[in-house]
Amino acid sequence: MTPEQRHEIILRSQQGQSIRAIARDLQMSQRTVSKALREQARTRSSENSADTLVSANARRSKLEAWEGRIRSLLERYPKITSKRILEELQAAGYQGGYSHLSAYIAHIRPCKGKPFTERFETDPGVQAQVDYSEYIVDFALEGREFRSIEHLNEFTKWWLAEIADVRIHATTRARPIDRHAEELSRLVPLPASPYAAYEVLYRIVTAEGFISWEGNLYSVPWNRTQPGESVAVKATDSELMIYGRELTVIARHGLFLKSVRGQQRMHEDHRPPRETRPTTSHSCLQRPAMKQPQRKKSNSQQTTNSPPEQAPAPAPSLTPEQLRDRILTALTSLRVPISAAQLEDAIRVADSNRTAGNRRVGIAS
Repeated sequence: MTPEQRHEIILRSQQGQSIRAIARDLQMSQRTVSKALREQARTRSSENSADTLVSANARRSKLEAWEGRIRSLLERYPKITSKRILEELQAAGYQGGYSHLSAYIAHIRPCKGKPFTERFETDPGVQAQVDYSEYIVDFALEGREFRSIEHLNEFTKWWLAEIADVRIHATTRARPIDRHAEELSRLVPLPASPYAAYEVLYRIVTAEGFISWEGNLYSVPWNRTQPGESVAVKATDSELMIYGRELTVIARHGLFLKSVRGQQRMHEDHRPPRETRPTTSHSCLQRPAMKQPQRKKSNSQQTTNSPPEQAPAPAPSLTPEQLRDRILTALTSLRVPISAAQLEDAIRVADSNRTAGNRRVGIAS
């Protein structure tokens, strides 16, 4: 039995765990656990007995000389193990043994209850379990100081290769490096590319067929989206990806630099085919024809039996919303840099000016 195992048995017993539970968790027999507790009880009894009172007082006096250093380590690193404290004290000149130091630390350490751990085993290669707080913090980092993150990483690599991977594990009773070699053939290969952890947000498609990202505009396909639609957007370090209704990528753009604002990226195939785009000759942009005064027919014309000419059919009337949409479509096809909001403002100003003009005409008449 290692000193670490004996210390763990005593600590669990002081926290109220039964012998059967300790044996199950530490994967050892109940007889071994009972033996360790009896030895601990005999040690405490002998330390308190009259015939060993002098030697016990001497040992306690020797440890009390280090009490300030021990309490300082416990205060700075509450989970530090007795073995790590022993290493620090030995480096400073301590000559005592581990068992008495461990008992002394258990006596002065603040006792905080913790829940029991339920252990279970799986077949090799099925699941990986790592208790970083126990194997790295307690045994490697607690009680040590590092100059930089590079120094920390360098020490951790050395500790894993020279100590952690080659010692006998208290639970598995095997060296971790040997268990790794046993499971290596059952492990799946790592992904070809690193796992991409990027935030996904949503943006609204503008009337011009763009989405806004960090102050810039990026185009979307005309036949995969529509104005006002909400689309998912994911940005990597250098690329912007836009997702359609089926959550598949419908557009990719290179990202502008963080300092760039007010720019556009547009793929030509995101616009409708040129032959289907409306032009400025659309009826919605034409002024209605002015009514021509009718000329008085001559006698010869009045006696003519030919049928009268039919007036051209009037252009279909459009609602203000339809007229606005057609104007916006025409301007977009011409790549006129105007948004729906700007067009609304222009129409509002035109209406205001027209109303003011009508009032002036009424006053003059």
